[in-house]
Amino acid sequence: MENLGAGDYQFAVTGYAGFAGEILRLRNANRSAAQTAAYLDWRYAVSPGAPEPKIVWARDDAGHSRGMAALIFRPFWLNGELQYIAVLGDISLDSELRGKGLGRCLLKFMTDYLDQSHPERLAIVIPNEAAERSLTHVGWIAGGRLVPYVFVLNPEAKLTSILKGSHLGVGVARAASKAMASVHRWHLRAGYSLSVVDTLDDSFDVFWKRYPKTRLLLSDRGIETLSWRYADHPQNKFGFAKLEHDGRFMGYLVYERSGTTPMCSVYDFILSEHSDLPCLLALFVKHCADQGGIDTIRLLLGGEHPYRRQLWKLGFIAREDAGVFQLYGPKAQARLRESKWFLTYGDKDI
Repeated sequence: MENLGAGDYQFAVTGYAGFAGEILRLRNANRSAAQTAAYLDWRYAVSPGAPEPKIVWARDDAGHSRGMAALIFRPFWLNGELQYIAVLGDISLDSELRGKGLGRCLLKFMTDYLDQSHPERLAIVIPNEAAERSLTHVGWIAGGRLVPYVFVLNPEAKLTSILKGSHLGVGVARAASKAMASVHRWHLRAGYSLSVVDTLDDSFDVFWKRYPKTRLLLSDRGIETLSWRYADHPQNKFGFAKLEHDGRFMGYLVYERSGTTPMCSVYDFILSEHSDLPCLLALFVKHCADQGGIDTIRLLLGGEHPYRRQLWKLGFIAREDAGVFQLYGPKAQARLRESKWFLTYGDKDI
């Protein structure tokens, strides 16, 4: 354990083992959605070959934990090289201490820890506005914006609500649906098919091993990482949509169907050829329409994601930015210049 005094508070760095209960109590006390011990064990699972997770604490003079932040090391591919990036998350501070500078001190101590213990390692975070301001103050840089997109699969539900169930709303919605269906049919390609499965198989790993990993920065998609992130998730149930061309695996899409709203969220998608994206999305939209009960399909991309320019072709509408991602480390600026970050919903809180 490392300590540094700062007024009435002490800052410390520990591992995860033995502190799960303390993390859960502090996190749940300061978040709107409570989590479970099973979720924490999943979240803090160590990736093969990665350093152990680190928890940074702010404790009062009585030894009570009043704030925390976590560094969990996850595998990313940075221009053909596998590295373990420090993912910052679980930033929590008791409500009565917010706005008094303690959170900034905590994040400064955490950043100093990175400088001392992991001087060559890149770090990333998707922060809320308060954390973004504090992290900027202690040297983190903006990596880019995060842009949500929405596709309205059932415009009738939306328009009839806006127009209060009028016949005009129904007519406009049906005309829009027919027009979009024609657009989707135009993007379908001979020999391409989509198979939707609930489990991962070796074909996903074979695809990833032959996937070109230069000129990109993205989280690892090997079978171990995919299994941990999606198949082993303790709460969410994900589906996998495989795009094939005459039997050859061309890419896939990971999604979750909401259990409470008529919505489907796309967490990840990756393709051997970027030009196959309209076909993949057209087939997936058709799958959702055939399933029924889905009004909207939503996804999130980093503002410089290479796929973003094609989304308009399928009717995916960009919404107001959902915030930023930030980077820290001696090579952060160079990484931004070298290539584009493939950030999606799947990179939030990993």
